[in-house]
Amino acid sequence: MLITEPDRLWQKITPEEKINALNKAHTCGILACVISLTVCAAIAIGLKIKAIFWISIACTPLVFQFFSSRCWRDLKPSLILQYLAVRSVVRRFAFLEQAKNLEPEIIFPGFVKEEPANDVDLEGISQVIHNNTFIPVWVSLFSDTIVIFKESTGGGELVFSAPINDKLVFECENLSSEETEELDSEKKDYFSEKEITLQFVDKRSSSNVIKLRSRQKASLLVFERKLRFIMNPPKVSLVEEMPDHLKQNEYGS
Repeated sequence: MLITEPDRLWQKITPEEKINALNKAHTCGILACVISLTVCAAIAIGLKIKAIFWISIACTPLVFQFFSSRCWRDLKPSLILQYLAVRSVVRRFAFLEQAKNLEPEIIFPGFVKEEPANDVDLEGISQVIHNNTFIPVWVSLFSDTIVIFKESTGGGELVFSAPINDKLVFECENLSSEETEELDSEKKDYFSEKEITLQFVDKRSSSNVIKLRSRQKASLLVFERKLRFIMNPPKVSLVEEMPDHLKQNEYGS
């Protein structure tokens, strides 16, 4: 089956965004059903014809299906265009970072807080920087590069970009809460809110520390797992790569 560019881009959109758009479409359908029932009930009471009200109830599934699908057809192209614009911006920043593969692995919205890498002498400047709140950004992960940018009036403004190598400092912390305190470590990794710390440390200079969070917990978890896999790829032994007829023990069995 031929996969077009919109279909390929639709696969890159996070499930949370799709569910959010689906919820909006369902909300539109439910609202249309409530309005139609209210109008038909008023007409039935005014004309004293009960059949109008019962017919409106019978037609409620059709009304819901029509208006929800119509809203979905409006939301899906706008969501694709939004991610298409974001992908073009992150590709440009990744190209400036000399990335080899310009196809992003994952793109999702998040929030970052920037902190200074070293102690600042001026107390006033340090206080202002440390008191900065989390700002909305777009996070993208490539096979060899990380790009984080925020939306501005003139276009995308780069917040953080770095190649994925041994100079990239990466840490992940589970922010525990009352709901996840009683869960075991494996379940807590999936249900708790995460905060990812990123910093690019070079011999000449070090970038500011980036604190990354996101309301899309699944996307942030996928980002963490993919980044760990890229930084620490699994080592496959030579025995596992050998054909079955060559995998023999010392007795030749």
